[in-house]
Amino acid sequence: MTMRRGGLGRVSACLCPVTHRRARLPMYYDAFLKYMQTDRGLPQSTERLIELLHEFPPEEPTRKRFIQEMIGWSGRFGPLERGDPELHHAAGSVYAEDHEPYDAEKHLIFGTSESAETLAKLEFEWYTHDEPHTAALYASRAVFPYLLIGNLRSANKAFLIFTSKLSSTNPSLGVQDVSSASSDVRVFPALPLLNFISMLLLTIQRGSSDLYKQLTAHYASHIRDVGIWDDALSQIGEQYFAIKIPRQSNPLLDMMGSMFFGGGQDGAGARMAPQGRGGSKRVEAPPTSMELD
Repeated sequence: MTMRRGGLGRVSACLCPVTHRRARLPMYYDAFLKYMQTDRGLPQSTERLIELLHEFPPEEPTRKRFIQEMIGWSGRFGPLERGDPELHHAAGSVYAEDHEPYDAEKHLIFGTSESAETLAKLEFEWYTHDEPHTAALYASRAVFPYLLIGNLRSANKAFLIFTSKLSSTNPSLGVQDVSSASSDVRVFPALPLLNFISMLLLTIQRGSSDLYKQLTAHYASHIRDVGIWDDALSQIGEQYFAIKIPRQSNPLLDMMGSMFFGGGQDGAGARMAPQGRGGSKRVEAPPTSMELD
């Protein structure tokens, strides 16, 4: 069954003209909601959904609901319960363009291999509106969530992009490149927690629990000063190094909800977000879980 016969082709085709776009959106959106009650044309639908998503103006109130519905639909009828990665990437990219970091993070984490770059650039742009010494806090927002879902490749990619932008835009940092037979490490003498993240990624690749314990002990005072990494590092310790932590109701969801999507803490995520299309916006309170709202 083609997309046009299924109904989605007609919806997106009608949205192509720029004129009367806003007037037409509610009508076609309602039509598409009915279409999404089926599993017709799932692979082709992804492209059509992304086309339709980009037709929504940033201020359109139904856009967020549309994103919820398309992710939910792909989860019901696709191979991944958490939703199609292409749709997550598209939604996260849209939110990133509009400087909505919390919403962007929630989708980019579950996106494609390209999402790591988008997320790293988003966090770096957000960081430029904060104090220079907070770089590691923003880098962690691009790295830790990927580690928590087992995506080490994207975690490494995001960290490399973030630190590359940091060193290129701040030549006075005095970055040192240290090479060995097994790895190349970029050292930031003035940013110890950034070095911790770098060493953490290397330690995970080696899979040594002893190295992990030594690493966290060496940087314990700096980690303690941050005050918001304990849950994430405990989860990482259990997931990658079999270091057991006491069971709670749902530590992964609780930690990610409070740490990565706000929570009123000082430091990263508690200050003014970059100015978006509609003017400057304060970062909103976080959701209490990883629900895609």
